[in-house]
Amino acid sequence: TRAQITASDARFSSWLTANAGSGKTKVLIDRVARLLLEGVQPEQILCLTYTKSAAAEMKNRLFDRLGKWAMLADQELNFSLLEMGIQQQLGTEELKKARTLFARAIEAPGGLKIQTIHSFCSSLLRKFPLEAGISPQFGELTERGQRDLFLKVLDILSADEATEDSFEHFSKIANASNWEETVSKIVSKRNIFSKSKSRAEIYEAFSISCEASIEDDISSHFQNSTLSFLRKISACLQRSTSKADQKISKEVSKISSIDLISLPLLEKIFLYGKTAKAPFTAKLGKFSTKEMRTGLLADYIDDIDDFMVRLETFRDRRLSYQAAETSFSIHKFASAFLKVYTEQKKFKGLLDFDDLINIAVNLLTTSAVADWVLYRLDGGIDHILVDEAQDTSPSQWKVIETLAQELLSGQDIHGSRSRTVFVVGDQKQSIYSFQG
Repeated sequence: TRAQITASDARFSSWLTANAGSGKTKVLIDRVARLLLEGVQPEQILCLTYTKSAAAEMKNRLFDRLGKWAMLADQELNFSLLEMGIQQQLGTEELKKARTLFARAIEAPGGLKIQTIHSFCSSLLRKFPLEAGISPQFGELTERGQRDLFLKVLDILSADEATEDSFEHFSKIANASNWEETVSKIVSKRNIFSKSKSRAEIYEAFSISCEASIEDDISSHFQNSTLSFLRKISACLQRSTSKADQKISKEVSKISSIDLISLPLLEKIFLYGKTAKAPFTAKLGKFSTKEMRTGLLADYIDDIDDFMVRLETFRDRRLSYQAAETSFSIHKFASAFLKVYTEQKKFKGLLDFDDLINIAVNLLTTSAVADWVLYRLDGGIDHILVDEAQDTSPSQWKVIETLAQELLSGQDIHGSRSRTVFVVGDQKQSIYSFQG
């Protein structure tokens, strides 16, 4: 409790980390209540959190607190304030002021600013649409609306002869069950895909050359006699008393060529699995049963070991080829998809969640009117509070960082007015690392 009271002291900027259920959000609400008690206007406080549900909960809990204060007798109200860290007993007039905070918070111009970062960016862009270079009547894409737009863009790509190639690439990287996830990830990483990459550049990143085909590489790595050798091994295993050997024999007998389709199966048979002590290494001296190694397979053991080592050494190269081809397909599709997606959003006057953040960052940092926008905002915000810090992405931090820098740089200009930043979170609860 003492640590919570210290953290809620609104005279100081603080960063707070604590375990789940230990009262981080309570401290944030206490801090807002103490700011209001000290005479800070509701519109001068900005509370940012990650989800709409979290913002709603914070607002409800704060209003519940202030609403109870409005109904308490003097002694009970003083005790409630003492629990929150207000040490001195308040007089009649000060207690009357505390009871009016609920009404002040509700009647604040524009309402008390407890919102998601996306919501804040949206309100920012609606205040400065011309400075941001967007339509004042822009609409926001909901999850459902974005999904519908994804389908619209895919229809356009599949119907246009000029983009048929990119749609074929899409079919290589997505299937019926995860197409939306694939597209969503591409859209969320649009900055990475903004610069198109050639096949040569992508292959070079995987330390392979695009001039030679994977088929040629396989042929040069494995001997021409490999297939007939595998059939001999299969025939021997078929005569084994082990059901596992018989199963391997059946699988190997179906292989008609050494290629990208058969190599993963052969690796599964002749290399250790991913949970082994030495994953994806050759099963030297361990392939099949001891009875087979000293019996029917005895004459082939050296050749089997040689083949397994070849499989092991080529595995990384096979994965590199496949990863390079998949990456190339992603880039080819992403380039075409994002172009049409952007055109459709512009045509419909829509912004998605990433647009709200990216355009707001640009407005606050690099645009010619950034100083003007920050000056206008600076007059209205004295205290920034950030909840769920662990789920805030770098681009979202850029918005907060810019606001905080401007807020604290104006400390001297505003004289004795206190200006603070308060951040709460728990690194162990981070679940949005996939968003950066």
